[in-house]
Formats: sequence, C-alpha cells, structure tokens
Amino acid sequence: MPLLRVAVGFALIGACATGALSLESSANEAKPALAQIAAPTADFDGLMAQAVAARRAGDFPVAEAHVRRALALRPGDAEARSLLGHVLVFQQRFDEALVELETARRAVPADRDIQLAIARVRSYRGEYAQAEAVADDVLKQEPDNVGAIGLKARLAYYQKRYTDSEALFRRARSLAPRDLEAVIGLGDVRAAAGDRAGAMALYREAETIDSGSADVKMRIEQAGATGGTPWRLDMGHTASFFERQGRSNWHESFVQLARRLDEATRVRGRVERDLRFDNVDTFLQAGIDRRFSEWLTGYAEIGGSPNTDFLAVWSAAAGLGARLWRGDRAIGPTVLTLEGAHAHYRTGNVEKLNPGFEQYFLSGQLWVTAKWINVFDETDRHLDGWLVRADALVTDRMRFYGGLADAPETVQNATVSTRSILGGVIYDVTDRLSMRLDYARDDRANSYIRHAVGLGLSVKF
Repeated sequence: MPLLRVAVGFALIGACATGALSLESSANEAKPALAQIAAPTADFDGLMAQAVAARRAGDFPVAEAHVRRALALRPGDAEARSLLGHVLVFQQRFDEALVELETARRAVPADRDIQLAIARVRSYRGEYAQAEAVADDVLKQEPDNVGAIGLKARLAYYQKRYTDSEALFRRARSLAPRDLEAVIGLGDVRAAAGDRAGAMALYREAETIDSGSADVKMRIEQAGATGGTPWRLDMGHTASFFERQGRSNWHESFVQLARRLDEATRVRGRVERDLRFDNVDTFLQAGIDRRFSEWLTGYAEIGGSPNTDFLAVWSAAAGLGARLWRGDRAIGPTVLTLEGAHAHYRTGNVEKLNPGFEQYFLSGQLWVTAKWINVFDETDRHLDGWLVRADALVTDRMRFYGGLADAPETVQNATVSTRSILGGVIYDVTDRLSMRLDYARDDRANSYIRHAVGLGLSVKF
C-alpha cells in the first residue's frame, strides 16, 4: 500500500556549521593573490580601507593582517575591533571573534550593530536562545531594526522553521528592499524548499546589490550546480527469510525514477520485480506528487502487473495531507492524512481507506506517524488495524526510524491480519547520494513469521 510521505524540508546545512561553512566556502571561492591587494600603508584609515577591501573579496587572512596593523596604531578603536571580530568569524575562530566584539561593545555599549554581531557569532555556535534574546532586546527598543529582524529570520532558518524564516526575511526586505541579507535569506529559504529556480533568481538579485560579494557568488555557483538536477533515482532489494513454516526465500527488487517538474510537482515511474512462492511477478506503476499550497499536499498513482500470479492485476491509489497549524520549536506542525486505494486481484477486489496523522517535534528533528488501517477484502469483509512509526534525525545526515503495526495484509491473493515490527536507518552520504537499511518482522496469524532485510540507494542528478 502506498504511504503518503509528508516530510519536512531540511536545511541546506545545519545549525552553526551553516553560517561558518558558507563563510569558509566564500573565502576559498574568491581568494585573490596577495599581490592583488593594495600596497600596505602605515596610515590607520588606509589600513582599514585595505582590510575592508580584502574582507569583501573573501581574503580573510589578509584582511586580518591589515586590521591588526591598524589596531597597533589605535588599540582602543571600536570600529577596528569590530571589523577584526567579523574577519575572525569568517575564519570560524568564534572564541577569538567574541573576545574582539565584546571589547568593541564595552567601548560603545549602545552600538546595535556590534550587539547583533555578537548574537550572530553565538548563533554560529548553536546558542540560538542567547542570540534570539539579543535580537528581541534590540527589537523592543527599535521594532523596525532590519538587522535584528534578519537575525531572527536566520535563526529560524537554522532551526528549519522555514515558514517563519521566510516571513521574517520578507518583513526585513519590506523595510529595506535592497538589504543584502534579506534577499540572500529568501533565496536560502527557496533553496531549502527545493525551488532552485526561485533561489537562483533571488541570488541574481543579490548580485545586483553587491556584485563583488563572495558569499553571493558561492550561492550562485551552488544553485547552478544543483538547479539542473531535477531527477531522482531510487533502487533497492529486499530478501525475506521464514520461520514457523518452511518456505523458499522471497526476493523483491525495484527501480523508481522521478522528475521534479517545478517546485510543487513531481512525477515518477516505478518497476518492481518480486520472486515469491517460486513465481516471479513484475509490477509497473506511475504516479504524481503535488503540493497545492503551504497547507495541502497530495498524490495519485496507478499501476498493474501483466500476467500476475500474486500481485494486483491493477491498482489505483491517492492521498492527501493537510497541515493544521504551523507549530513552534517544541511541538511542531500537525498533519492530518487520508489514503485510499483500490486493487484488483485474480481472486477479487481489495479496497483500503487509511486516515491518520503526523506530529512533528523539536523543530522537525522528530516526528510520529499514526494510521488507522481499514481493508475491505476480496470477500467484502471489513478488517482494520493500526500502524505507529517514529522518525528521528540524529544528525544532519542520518535518520533512524522504528515502528509497530497490527494490520491486514494481502499476500498470495488472500488478506489476513499481520503483526509487524519495523526499523531502519537512512544516511545521506552526500547531498545527492543516500543509502538505507531496513528491517521488518511480520508475524501472520496462524501462518509464517517473515524476516525482511532491505538495502536501498537514492541518487539525485
């Protein structure tokens, strides 16, 4: 039975590594030779100008050298201390950066920019609550402070609250239409949602605001590298072994190819080849997934098995997911789901209607799925059951899941109650390559116990 997949979009990269690594990438992408920097000067203003130019070009070690020479001339200059703190941030030297920025803040306690710079460093270290407290304090005094609004937007982005992040970035942009951080931030949110074309358009707009920004250049190159990869290939193989009744092993393999037509629509085709009971069946399927709005998603699919022995002769299925509310960090969105299917077997028709829900927690790091499974079998009996499953993102690249089910299952043209234990792990080797390992134990009433072990691979291109 097809399952409705409502997943949270993942961030491009997580938490403090997001800001730090993007800054490091900018440095590596746009690093000029030392000879390209203006000749050193002993003049404070000249040294500061050269430091700013080197920072803007992405050559942070050179910028650091210039600003340290400037500080040797004016050790108490708050602007130079602040600039040094920013340059150290770009080199991921967060502890040193905090020292310099705190020194600058003591010199000018009322400077909002320095306060927000300190908060940003804390956000890069994953200290989101402390960073947000600073932003909130600034906004109490200055409700339209674009820097504070942008910081709150970025904090929401780090925690994968993309809807909140987009709303805050839009507010910042409405106050300052050419604010670079707001435009880049909106592009990042679009990229996280899978809208590469929309992200690229915003990055190009950011380029018109600051054509020399190494950070903008890096994002344009990243979006360009992935924007032309709307395809996804999934493949897998499952082997099943039996207890309690002697049976030959089952082998089930599939290949699925999907293409994203736009940010809201994906089409897919699937071929499955199963060996059971010494017979081989091939099942062909086509489907479409659609995001109708921020609150409603759906899918539909149809398939069939020519010359079948045990799979459905033909089947059709559809499902909807409706998000009830946006949620917060601790208790996230609640999504109601409904799935329906009709399958025609050699022995008759089997219909399914499965209402359920998904509940997200901890900014989308943990979610629980529950379904009430209803089957009307080939003899018109109504059989029902349930499924509960939990998924947890233990790192930015690794997800574990586990679940229990007691529900009817149609096998060998007959529908009987089956108790199941399932679990697995999914690991993103790169942004384009994922691997998975699955295990399930099925205990069919008055029949066999099946152990199924599956391996899968996903490639985006």
